[in-house]
Amino acid sequence: MAQFKFRLASLHRLREVERDQRRRELAEAAAAVETLARRIAAIDEALRSIAAERATRPGTVDAAALSAADRYAAELRGKRKCRQEEHGAATALVTRRRESLLAADREVRTLERLRDKQRARFVDDQQRREQHALDEAGRIAGFHEAV
Repeated sequence: MAQFKFRLASLHRLREVERDQRRRELAEAAAAVETLARRIAAIDEALRSIAAERATRPGTVDAAALSAADRYAAELRGKRKCRQEEHGAATALVTRRRESLLAADREVRTLERLRDKQRARFVDDQQRREQHALDEAGRIAGFHEAV
């Protein structure tokens, strides 16, 4: 019996490799977003710590320490703004990569549906041929018995 061979198997494999690459790229972008979110959270925590220290500092005020804390807080706010912009860009990249992955996955599924239809058609044709051969053998056997 003949074996089914999907003529677009190499294209299907290429599309699967492409889809897997898109999946890896999406994972990398999502990891970058998560890393940036953790960095922003760490900056926020440092800013809260500075504010809490300022609010709970008893006694006399050290102008130099207060000025240094203000400079550090300003530097942290600048870093936070920069990380927020990076986070926004990374989030947009995740969206683009997710869309790219969905498109690649659609291409793979389309080829899989085509392969499945062709395989079903092949099996039907094989069964039809076998049934025809059995019918023919039965007719020949019936003819020889009649003679």
